[in-house]
Amino acid sequence: MAIFKRKNFSRDIIAALGWPIDPKPGDVFEDCNFSQLTPGFKIPDTFTGLTFRRCNLVNVLPPGDAIIQESLVVQISRCTNLRPDLIDKGLTPCEENCEHVVDVDEIQVDDGDPIFIYQYEDKRV
Repeated sequence: MAIFKRKNFSRDIIAALGWPIDPKPGDVFEDCNFSQLTPGFKIPDTFTGLTFRRCNLVNVLPPGDAIIQESLVVQISRCTNLRPDLIDKGLTPCEENCEHVVDVDEIQVDDGDPIFIYQYEDKRV
């Protein structure tokens, strides 16, 4: 059994290298970052018997038999209107009136067309 501590397996690492390790049943990941840019990143089911302890698993789907302890496991759809820097990291740009809109203010200026001010938030999926 191997214990991996404070390793970064986030989106850039996996995109560049693929899986840089071949975990075996019983291996433990402690304080590791697996965070991905978009929801639904699946750790292969062939990686079985793993334990994730205090790991960042944002937008990650761990194997079904994994033991998850004190880890952040959530799926988040991110809005590029809030974080345009994520476009350079590979996230598809959102439209102005995208799924992340939580409120719209319409302002009428003189006799011209109305101006819309959108408020956005990232969404849990």
